[in-house]
Amino acid sequence: MKKITSILFSMMAVVMLVSCEKDPQPEPEPTPVDPENPAVLVMIPDAVTDIEGHHYDAVQIGSQVWMAQNLRTHRYADSTFIPHSNNTNGGQLQLYYPNNDTNNVEEYGYLYNWKAAVHGETEGNDANPSGIQGVCPDGWHLPSDAEWMQLTDYLIQHHISCGDDSTAIAKALASSTGWKASYAECAVGNTPEYNNTTGFSVRPAGTFTDGYVHFGEYARYWTTTSPQDNEWPSYRCYWGIYYHSAVVGKGFTDRGEGLSVRCVRD
Repeated sequence: MKKITSILFSMMAVVMLVSCEKDPQPEPEPTPVDPENPAVLVMIPDAVTDIEGHHYDAVQIGSQVWMAQNLRTHRYADSTFIPHSNNTNGGQLQLYYPNNDTNNVEEYGYLYNWKAAVHGETEGNDANPSGIQGVCPDGWHLPSDAEWMQLTDYLIQHHISCGDDSTAIAKALASSTGWKASYAECAVGNTPEYNNTTGFSVRPAGTFTDGYVHFGEYARYWTTTSPQDNEWPSYRCYWGIYYHSAVVGKGFTDRGEGLSVRCVRD
């Protein structure tokens, strides 16, 4: 299968402010990331457990609650198994090991093709919330492009950024380890010890595109959304964070590519 070209159509910073319903189940006591402004960023330890028993912390940013780790289950909430593969195929449920190493799964999660991420859905949507559970645990769902935009907009509006540029929010979302070094001002790979002021902890798991690429450099996350341009019917939108950039990127790529998954609470 020919190599899939990932198209980055906007390295722009983006935003958030939506309303997600609260989980009816009892939750652990949250811990403010910023004690002076606890309503903005709140850590929720051990917020959800997937069907395989993996535990995930979460972070509340505004009114949204996001997982604070990449998803690492190879079963859906209904117990359906997702097979591992080393071939790109947008028509089959498939997942991949980051950098083709099973030892990376615990820290970086799996890479899923889009069909696996959405549990076989055929059409994307940009609803907020998306309404597509996909590979996420019960009570959580795969976010839409609009939900990612809500997240990034919120950080911009609250000046959770690097330097004087309110759009330079990538460092606030990226983990403080694992990134390739960069000399670009406010880039994720520049002084990474100052990353992750949100607790979102983005990990650079790279991607799978007929091969394992960009491990330690890129983090790209599937959305439920299709590109507006009908010229790309087999493509779906993603959001990305890059070692050499200060902003959060938005693009689209073929459904067969392996990307990371983050879930949002219903």
